[in-house]
Amino acid sequence: MKKHFSITIREAYFFKLWVMKESYIKALGQCLSIPLKSFSVGFNSQTHIPFIKNKFNWHLSLFNIHNALDTYYIGNASLNELAEELQEVKFCDLLG
Repeated sequence: MKKHFSITIREAYFFKLWVMKESYIKALGQCLSIPLKSFSVGFNSQTHIPFIKNKFNWHLSLFNIHNALDTYYIGNASLNELAEELQEVKFCDLLG
């Protein structure tokens, strides 16, 4: 990967993988007691949907949030089906 992609693309891929691993560990409720090397996360090359290699049917999703300066990634891991898109809810709307 190093020879074929720019540093920017490699960094973005690293952060996407990190976010997905972090969301999986948090979903298990194990904090960082699970070694990050004990499981792997990847992306389907055609659909770019994240997946995890394990014996359970975990559903993973990765969302990109863009603003004028940066891109942020939000990862979600669940044993249930996940929404395909995020819904933005403003704090003031929650207050009624």
